[in-house]
Amino acid sequence: MNKKQSGFTIVEIIIVIVFIGILGLLGWFVVGRMNTKNTSTTDTKQVAKDTNAKGSGSCFGVTKETIKSLLGTPAANLQGPSDTGVVDIGKGDVAQTCVYPFAAGATATNSFTIDRGTYANQANLDASQKYNTTAGSSVEGLGDSASYEATDAAISNSRDFVLTVRQDLKIYKFGISQPQDALTYNDASAQRILIQIAQAATL
Repeated sequence: MNKKQSGFTIVEIIIVIVFIGILGLLGWFVVGRMNTKNTSTTDTKQVAKDTNAKGSGSCFGVTKETIKSLLGTPAANLQGPSDTGVVDIGKGDVAQTCVYPFAAGATATNSFTIDRGTYANQANLDASQKYNTTAGSSVEGLGDSASYEATDAAISNSRDFVLTVRQDLKIYKFGISQPQDALTYNDASAQRILIQIAQAATL
């Protein structure tokens, strides 16, 4: 009586190995194609986004053309924006600033600026305001609260017009800064313009 053999033969084992190898190659090919497609789609979207952002000069939802129009004649040669992008400032807080110089080569003391601080929690937001000694006059109808002030900066010999808006855990600052000897806005006109720009922005 012949003894029954158990297990697989060498031929059967080879066939199984080959079959598994083919499945592995097919899987690698399919996954590779999917990753390439996803990467390509993502890159295309990012390029389109970057192009649109650079083309419109948009910052916080308001375009450069809108800003330029609202700023009026003094902004006829408005430059920029110079955008910092989102910057980590620690403790889970981030900030972003867009600067639009009024002329080529102009510094921050001759420009329009939008700044946003986004805070991880209320305690962080309160701490960020701890050393602010001036609050300005209250402005109604913007965010959770808003204030406006115009001050002279002795060191830079400029006058700064600043509208500050609080919205949830965000603080926005819309500002115009100009040299004292070349002012084209006064306290009232700057306030009116900054409010209009803030109303056009996405808070």
